[in-house]
Amino acid sequence: MRSMLIGVGLVVAMAAGAQASSAARWCSRDGVAGFGNWICSYHTFQQCLAAVSGAGGTCEQNPNYVPARQVKPRRQKPARRY
Repeated sequence: MRSMLIGVGLVVAMAAGAQASSAARWCSRDGVAGFGNWICSYHTFQQCLAAVSGAGGTCEQNPNYVPARQVKPRRQKPARRY
């Protein structure tokens, strides 16, 4: 029972991590010529550049980025006059 709860907790944590990675617009890629690990946790290009400066790597737009959905306000019906 305990191992099942731990397994469910890990699945939930991984799903939350996947959603968080799609919320950040910029990714850094470390390694030679940018071939390496992706770290997609930067909301601005400047944050990404600061992270890779001196360490090498490149900054690229997150291919999984999903912008926040814009919600339009509902139009209210005019009040009825009797």
